[in-house]
Amino acid sequence: MSEFAGEGVVQWWWIRHAPSASPANIIHGRDDVSADLTDTDALKRLASVLPAGAKMLTSELARARQTYDALRYLNPALPAAVAEPAFGEQDFGAWTGRTWSEVAPLAPQFWDDPIENAPPDGESYAVMCRRVLRRILTISQAQGNGTIVSVAHAGTIRAALALALDLDFAASIRFEIDPLSLTRIDAFVGDEDIAWRVQSVNVGFASDS
Repeated sequence: MSEFAGEGVVQWWWIRHAPSASPANIIHGRDDVSADLTDTDALKRLASVLPAGAKMLTSELARARQTYDALRYLNPALPAAVAEPAFGEQDFGAWTGRTWSEVAPLAPQFWDDPIENAPPDGESYAVMCRRVLRRILTISQAQGNGTIVSVAHAGTIRAALALALDLDFAASIRFEIDPLSLTRIDAFVGDEDIAWRVQSVNVGFASDS
């Protein structure tokens, strides 16, 4: 018998959005850049495995919403998604739209603690993680049972893994989370707490995976 018998199970299907339709190495964060949806083979493969009866969420950012819309077009059995602002990417503030090579000399003190330090007018990685974790816990408790598909961002999914694996945020940033990849996490919801099991991380659907 499972050690989690008698508890509700919420199956989280985390998808990172399609690549951003912009030059490489640009810092986007909360920037509302569009998604590059040209890898139709990858989108078809991913759309075909998604559970039609799930609750569908996206971040409020265009690249996540557009990715889900493309998946739903390819699999019309999928329901409409609800935007979840708490699952947006880290806010890089004044660094948004620039490259890391441009901002590195502007704020050398940032690299003393890139987890807790925030870009100018932005939020730190740790603050982003705490925002995501609170919402995951609230939704899991409210859902109790069933499946949730969430199209979000690399930072969002790393935060979910930090919660599931009881990692500090500095460790969670080491996960590779590719565009159009799937990460599966189960939440076993009890009366007073939640236990976690990671099923898979960064399963690729892109053509070069």
